[in-house]
Amino acid sequence: MAKCSKCGTSNRDIAKFCKSCGEKITSSIGDVFTDLIGLNAIKDEIVKLVTISKTIKSRQAAAGADIKINMHTVITGTSGTGKSTLANILQQLFFQNGIISKATAQYVDAVDYQEFTKDFQTNLQKAKGGILFIDNVQKLVPGGFSSEINLLDKLFSEMDKFGFDPIVILAGLPQGFEDFLAKNPSIKNRFQYYFRLPDYSSPELFQICQKKLKSYNLSLNDESSDKLHRLFKFAIKTKTDSFGNAHYAITAAENIFKCYLSRITGGGADDNIVHPDDIEGKIPEEKSLETILAELDDFVGMDNVKNAVKEIAQQVQAAQQRVLRGLGSDEKIGVHLVLTGNPGTGKTSIARKLGEIFAAINYLDSGHVVEVDRSALVGQYLGETPKLVSAACDKAVGGILFIDEAYTLAPASDGGSTDQYGKEAVETLMKRMEDDRGKFVVIAAGYQNEMERFINVNPGMKSRFNRYLNIQDYTPDELYLIFKNFFRTRKYNIHAEAEETAKKAIKAIYDSRDKNFANGREMRSLFEQTISRFSSRITALPVDEQTDEALTTIIADDLPVKEKQEVKIEDVLKELNELIGMKNIKQEVNELISYLEVEKKRAEAGGKETSLSLHFVFTGNPGTGKTTVARILANVFKSLGLLSRGQLIEVDSSKLVAGYIGQTAIKTNNLIDSAMGGVLFIDEAYTLSSGGDNSFGKEAIDTLLKRVEDDRGKFIAIIAGYTNEMREFLSTNPGLQSRFTRTIHFGDYSAPDMVSIFKMMAGKKKLTLAADMDEFLPKFFDAVHKGRDKNFGNAREVRNIFEKSLQKQSTRLAGMMKLGEVAPDQFNILTKEDIPQDEKKVYTIEEIFRELNSLIGLKEIKEEISQLIDFLKVEARRAEMGGKTTQLNLHFVFTGNPGTGKTTVARILGNVFRALGLLPKGHVVEVERSQLVASYVGQTSKLTNKVVDSAMGGLLFIDEAYTLYSESGSDFGKEAIDTILKRMEDDRGKFIIIAAGYTEQMETFLNMNPGLSSRFTKRINFADYLPEEMLMIFGKMIRDKEMSIDGKAEELLLRHFSDLYNNRDQNFGNARTVRNLFEKTLQNQSRRVAKMLDAAGNDTSEMNNIIAEDLSL
Repeated sequence: MAKCSKCGTSNRDIAKFCKSCGEKITSSIGDVFTDLIGLNAIKDEIVKLVTISKTIKSRQAAAGADIKINMHTVITGTSGTGKSTLANILQQLFFQNGIISKATAQYVDAVDYQEFTKDFQTNLQKAKGGILFIDNVQKLVPGGFSSEINLLDKLFSEMDKFGFDPIVILAGLPQGFEDFLAKNPSIKNRFQYYFRLPDYSSPELFQICQKKLKSYNLSLNDESSDKLHRLFKFAIKTKTDSFGNAHYAITAAENIFKCYLSRITGGGADDNIVHPDDIEGKIPEEKSLETILAELDDFVGMDNVKNAVKEIAQQVQAAQQRVLRGLGSDEKIGVHLVLTGNPGTGKTSIARKLGEIFAAINYLDSGHVVEVDRSALVGQYLGETPKLVSAACDKAVGGILFIDEAYTLAPASDGGSTDQYGKEAVETLMKRMEDDRGKFVVIAAGYQNEMERFINVNPGMKSRFNRYLNIQDYTPDELYLIFKNFFRTRKYNIHAEAEETAKKAIKAIYDSRDKNFANGREMRSLFEQTISRFSSRITALPVDEQTDEALTTIIADDLPVKEKQEVKIEDVLKELNELIGMKNIKQEVNELISYLEVEKKRAEAGGKETSLSLHFVFTGNPGTGKTTVARILANVFKSLGLLSRGQLIEVDSSKLVAGYIGQTAIKTNNLIDSAMGGVLFIDEAYTLSSGGDNSFGKEAIDTLLKRVEDDRGKFIAIIAGYTNEMREFLSTNPGLQSRFTRTIHFGDYSAPDMVSIFKMMAGKKKLTLAADMDEFLPKFFDAVHKGRDKNFGNAREVRNIFEKSLQKQSTRLAGMMKLGEVAPDQFNILTKEDIPQDEKKVYTIEEIFRELNSLIGLKEIKEEISQLIDFLKVEARRAEMGGKTTQLNLHFVFTGNPGTGKTTVARILGNVFRALGLLPKGHVVEVERSQLVASYVGQTSKLTNKVVDSAMGGLLFIDEAYTLYSESGSDFGKEAIDTILKRMEDDRGKFIIIAAGYTEQMETFLNMNPGLSSRFTKRINFADYLPEEMLMIFGKMIRDKEMSIDGKAEELLLRHFSDLYNNRDQNFGNARTVRNLFEKTLQNQSRRVAKMLDAAGNDTSEMNNIIAEDLSL
């Protein structure tokens, strides 16, 4: 019954006016919607719209005012989605509810629009009180199908004038029209309502078709209903961009009606029931869920994924049952998956099977799979990407959107920049996943590590994907089954011998796999190559030998397998044992190899292997063979079957660490990926911890530790660097200590080792060493060895020396060639003259004594140094004769006032120790507090160590050393002292320290730390110069200038020096005072002589003479 809205009287359904009050009867909104299939959200929106309008109308009647609101509407949708139907429904509802006064809309198609605008104002007046409906608008806007000026500009301009009467409804295809609105927000804002109609689902197409069949008075039986459902499911699954939606359903109904008429014309029963045969078209049989799951079980391997897929299906079915029984919300649960694995592991196959399962349990309409990658989702210009993503999602409605290599949508570059278009794709996808929950499934696929990073850096993505499935690489046995299935499905047989050959070949392919290993695709490639070789072989056979068996049997020769050259462990060990030196390293590696071989045999015999951590720490100076041994170890582990490829990837921190947050993990993971099946060698690894806990280096360490754990047994890492630095590096992270448990120390090469390396290099160049080189080279390299410091290059140092020797030999021979012919054999002989000698003169002991004795004064010091030299000479001789030597502590304390000769004696001592072979360089590094102590915590140690390193092989002379000591003991000077004491112990015999300063202050300095007193055992006090000695120093300076002094001047000088000496304090300058006086005297003498030259012409008699007048006393 139809109820009157005015008086409440019930009237007959067909009544148009109320029988009591005569008011017009309005139909219910639900009745109008009977023509609109689906679109529940849009229906709800329209109900709200009509309700609001009716409320406004009531208020308008009460107030007596004419109130109108904006009801202009835009409708977009692909062909056949019901745009015109929706416009008609709006027309009916607005008229029935008194929102408009005209019963019909003024309809204008795009093809007629120009005609409509010829009398624009008149036509607008005709539309007043109703709806102006313009269809196919995409043909009228620029950027759509129109290349002209916007044909709707006049309409939009008039809309500003006429307000909200008539109501304008624009409808059109999304392509072009939606772009136009997006680019013109001022136009879009004129329209209050925007309805975007989606494509119909297969159940909705079924309803449309069924409704049309009813208009023909036809109904469906169970069989025809099932077949029609399958027709629309398949249509959705295979639809293209030109799919007609409702047009397709109506055409299907028309075709069914024609087939029905044809059938009854041929004698069939006219019972108005559609038979299955009346429904034509490609309609595949639907698989049952049991059949689909059985096919899933037939997939090779991936048991964990199969179980997970079945679990997902059960979860969905359980949720559906809850809805059916009224126990839960009728909102479909969202199912989106991340599927990870290497290429060829079956990710796409799993996606297709999931689509079939979801369709079978009616979770998805068709279960079709839309496969896309970045290129299909990301545009080249602003605004294109959201359209591409939305179009892909639209195609996937009712099925699965499979995004391969999804991580490329948000690639993070080494520079830290963000891919804006990729980010736009991700954001659009997330919105569609939320807005269209349950309408389609997204499967994001790619490599495991890359996908983890992709999901983790996009929190919104992480919350939308509720399943993570990883497909492992196929095992060799599984790969063989896949390979064999290719032949079985094509009715080939594989000979037993060929089977064994194939298994070995597949094992070799598997063992050499890397990140890009293609799994099943590798097997397809192997199959295709095999068939190609098989075809060539069969073609070459005589016709009579081309039997059925021959044409279907694969033999071993058909397989494209090259005999693999195995690296024998004996060859690897031979290479190791031929290395010079490294006795302890060779022993350790040989013991490790023996252990691993036994473990391998134990496993082959059915025993249980012990899992070893085979990640190494290599410590030692540069050039000690760390990289060479790493390369040998890679071959060792490959020959033992522990590594599949055995390649060595050499990197340092610069190749692991990036400059932006999140980029270091990417760089580190990429390098580890390249090391899969081999060895990753990280040189100077300690530099990764130089930036503290928040540095990018820490990110590299954390990434390395994770991969060491995640990829256990797939690669070996070796971290290398200086001994102390590596020890500190390992202590910074407990994870490092627990995973890098094997440490091999590479000591510096000995002098004999360096001689052997030099001779080996000469041998490789086919050079002969002169006879005297056998005696010369050991002494030369002994000096090189003793002169080494922290940065000593070991074998690299030898190579540098060898290369410089070749250059010197060339220079020597070139000079000989200028003087005459050179015998041919001379070009291949190296002599000791060719060896690059230290340019610093090596003084003999006799020369040093002469220099020492030439010093004025210092009688006690000369005696002490003379005694020391005698002792050291005897000790050296005793050592040569095989006797036992006494180890002396040769660190000195020099005390005394300034100018007493401490620095000069230090230089002489350097020459003494070099001449005696105790120090290879004998140079003196002079420093004071400011060059040892820094201003920040932790910096003093580095500064002091750097200075000590520079003094290796010589003397470190610390002037005013007592200034390192503070009464409070709290400043950074103590850190310098502690560092010096440690280096004196660690580098015993490699350098000598002389601490110098005032006598009293140096005593206090030594007493403040017992370690100082025990290490500085030799103390030499430099007494102040006597007046007579100071006069002798002045006289020596005059003689060195080839000048003379008269007697009166000498008498004055002696009296002056006596006064200075008798009144001296701690600031008495000794020889420095003498030098200052000498320099002032020279200036005075120059002024006196210049005046004489001006007055007497060329009289130069006083040019080199000093008289009393010249003295500044």
